[in-house]
Amino acid sequence: VTVTQTGQTYRVVWKIGSTRYTGTAIGDKDFLAVSYQSGNQSGLALYGADGDDWKGIWTYSGGTSMGAEVWSRE
Repeated sequence: VTVTQTGQTYRVVWKIGSTRYTGTAIGDKDFLAVSYQSGNQSGLALYGADGDDWKGIWTYSGGTSMGAEVWSRE
């Protein structure tokens, strides 16, 4: 994942296997709320800072369950 500040918002890009997700986030050094899209799928994610990592939860639009992930700095 890459996170790039774009003015008052952030651009978030995930590449997982051959699938690319792009999103727009709002937040600060403690949290990011991301709306994302891949093809015709969209979703929502929320991440919180946890030391040098970011822990998050996400769901697709209309979803009834959540996934979780951790972003670690390389």
